[in-house]
Amino acid sequence: MCKEEFQKIEEASKATLIHVVAPEWLSFIRQKTNTPIFLASLGINIESFKGRKINLYHGEGVFKIGMMGSYPGKYNRKRLDVAFDVLSELIKKNENVELILQGNGWENLYEVMESLNIKYTHFRQTSDKNAHKFFEKIHLYLCTSDYEGGPLPVLEAMACGIPVVSTDVGMASVALSKGGGILCPRGNIKAITKSILILKNNNKQYLDYANQTKLLIKSFDWKQQKNSFEELYRSAIILWEKKNKRSWRFKEKKTKAIKQRKKELIYDSYRESISLFQKGNFKQGLLISSKFLFSSKVDLIRKKMMLYRILRIIVKTK
Repeated sequence: MCKEEFQKIEEASKATLIHVVAPEWLSFIRQKTNTPIFLASLGINIESFKGRKINLYHGEGVFKIGMMGSYPGKYNRKRLDVAFDVLSELIKKNENVELILQGNGWENLYEVMESLNIKYTHFRQTSDKNAHKFFEKIHLYLCTSDYEGGPLPVLEAMACGIPVVSTDVGMASVALSKGGGILCPRGNIKAITKSILILKNNNKQYLDYANQTKLLIKSFDWKQQKNSFEELYRSAIILWEKKNKRSWRFKEKKTKAIKQRKKELIYDSYRESISLFQKGNFKQGLLISSKFLFSSKVDLIRKKMMLYRILRIIVKTK
């Protein structure tokens, strides 16, 4: 979630317990709700990444920088504007780099990348198995987000033995705190560019980080996270039983991951449109905001809140 998306905290507050995967969210969410919060780290199945044919960089040829995910546009919490500025700086320095992309939404940004002379290759996600092959095509994973829970691809890259350059967010802050890559301040184009150059031009340091990743990622294997999640569910059950004064019984309710992700992307479009309005791009802002305003997955109260905020920005701008 983004720190502007208070509606997500409001919705989560209706639950018995709120689960967060990164320490940075504990203090922030505690200020916004009285609902108990539990920290249990994000994890991955390291076994599923074994056998990948990883091609590490050895100081020559094109340096391939990977980014993965579904992106609704240039201006959102993933800060693709920062990523593109970083790539532009590298190109100005005559660095031989290519952006390797995986996921949906990037096709909407082809023109932007081409206008900046950014070389790119885009692979659309078809399955988890094929998506994981993405890591065989890159030398470095890049995350430029302002806010994250994970991001999961940072952990996946490390499980493959690939160094990471990331903003100091979410699980990346924890995973890279002892090595395996470089953490940078959010939105700091200069620091991110410098970090990529260090890894591209100092092959010994690059390979040292690559060796560190597989050692550091072991603590994030689901087998290591078992006790934390057992305690998470146990705490939720105890709190529920105390509140409802009866024994808890397991009931299964399945929500497809792709359905949940589509809903998250709708809320991402909200933040993107607000950013566009603030920059004075009203036409594009209205176009993007329509995804949120006309979605059946967003309740009327949220839509009214968005309209009110848009009107305030327009009045203030004019």
